[in-house]
Amino acid sequence: MASGPLTRVRDFFLGPLTAQTNDSEPEPSEPSSPTSEFVIIQWLPSTQYSQDVTVRAISSYYNFLSTILFDLQPEEIDWPPPSGWPQITEEDGAYLNKNKTVIELLRHLPYFRQPQGDPFVWMQDTPVLCYQQGVGYADDHERTLFVDPYESEVPPHVVSLAHGLVDAYYVMLDTERGVIYWDGCREMPGTELTSTEVVEKRHKWKTYSTFLVEDFFEMLKQKFRDLKWIAVNPTDIREIDYGSQIDEEYNHMRKALQDAGWPGDGEGGGWDRDAAAKKFSEIEEEFDGPIS
Repeated sequence: MASGPLTRVRDFFLGPLTAQTNDSEPEPSEPSSPTSEFVIIQWLPSTQYSQDVTVRAISSYYNFLSTILFDLQPEEIDWPPPSGWPQITEEDGAYLNKNKTVIELLRHLPYFRQPQGDPFVWMQDTPVLCYQQGVGYADDHERTLFVDPYESEVPPHVVSLAHGLVDAYYVMLDTERGVIYWDGCREMPGTELTSTEVVEKRHKWKTYSTFLVEDFFEMLKQKFRDLKWIAVNPTDIREIDYGSQIDEEYNHMRKALQDAGWPGDGEGGGWDRDAAAKKFSEIEEEFDGPIS
């Protein structure tokens, strides 16, 4: 089988999967075992997926992060050519068990150009998957990024966009329903969808809070605007969501951002980024080492 850059670690983690590149999938059968476990989940079953909307929402989030992640250089974000990343192929889709819709989306997304060492993150402890240059760090099991968090339990129309290991989040995109599944929501946001369905408990990703794609990335931006999340550098985003204790170091960083005019225009501009970066360096020295 021909292979692109995405194929180099698939066998290492999951072993080869049966090829499935078309967009048709069989309807799920009724459970046959009375001992199966089930949960009731909340979601909207008929949301319209749009590649253009998805690409715009994710690109907007990258643009936002590029203005707030200290030490991130412009060349460390790879933007796709108009025709998409040529190295992401249908052969990759077959090898990853992802359908043509998913592969076409991945070909048109921006990605971080991951450095050697700690990977760049979208949120706390959660690296993004950089499909344009291959997936994972096969020589470092502790920081390995997997193709799918639940292996064959994730169908071809659902793709993982970002996830790590300990204390990390999962971000799953469903191209049939046009929604994001995210396991980081412990509150009931206005954007969460509200239809119900009973599913087998082994499909754990379906139990995550469900968001429209544009709403999801807007919610992430708002966490930074509200200083519930603080971007220290491309490999370190800190949070105080859900009643976490605010330590002295976090308070110093928050004040530095406020003094610099954050959140500015709300989209990453209109504040003094250089002044905040200088203050963050002083905080790092005061606390005897890199902010952590």
